[in-house]
Amino acid sequence: MTVAARTEKDRRAAAARQKAADPIRVIWKPGRGFPLRLSKGAADRLLLPWARMFLWLAALVLRLRNPYHPVQLRGGRSGKRETETRWAAIAAIIEQYQARSILDVGCAEGWFLRKAAEEFNCFALGIDSYDSRVLLGEAARLHDGVDRVAIMKEKLTPDDVRGLPACDVVLCMSVLHWLIRIEGLPFAQDFVRALAGRAQKALVFEIGEADMYAKKFAKLLAPGASGEDFVRYLMTSAGISNIRVVASSPDINNARTRMLFVGEPGRA
Repeated sequence: MTVAARTEKDRRAAAARQKAADPIRVIWKPGRGFPLRLSKGAADRLLLPWARMFLWLAALVLRLRNPYHPVQLRGGRSGKRETETRWAAIAAIIEQYQARSILDVGCAEGWFLRKAAEEFNCFALGIDSYDSRVLLGEAARLHDGVDRVAIMKEKLTPDDVRGLPACDVVLCMSVLHWLIRIEGLPFAQDFVRALAGRAQKALVFEIGEADMYAKKFAKLLAPGASGEDFVRYLMTSAGISNIRVVASSPDINNARTRMLFVGEPGRA
């Protein structure tokens, strides 16, 4: 390399370093758009605090709707449904199966996903069909800078579930009774089979109105079957084994108790 070429290379490198160091560069060229140019570092310093403030305001307003699950924002939290009992059981399952990834179908605001990421360093993916729940959970998560969590909005079919990534632990809580009511029992059974196919180690399952469905579908069960028997029937017919009850907690109205089940997916 000649002396002239080396000098030109050094000049360009110095100019590049200076350009990156400039916090704000104002350039006016007619027809070239807005004249303000920010270096990446300056953009982070100037814009991110405002973005964080926007997220905080958005989450604060949405939280006035009294979310289903707790939403943590700057240390404060609110939510309609009791979660501590279920989280203690889920945390024990994560430890038992040494889970590194978790999928929550019907995650609401993503409370259990956030706890799994923060306390166990899990990669956590959630899906919910309600815009407000997804937006609130994501706004609070982004504001607080929680890593390893993502929530998407989608109304899933069994085939959609089969297209999701497989995870060590799959959660599906207080979802299936709505599917039975709206789509029918065969659809719900196929949904559970699809969930079992995404679970590498364990499926955590909860259903509302189990006693009512045990009576409605009594011909599928043994005489005198309970809500617990109905849930076991659903899980067993999906190839899930080693099914056990790990917790019980009140529903959203504190009127009934819902059992939390865990089982292991069968492998051909």
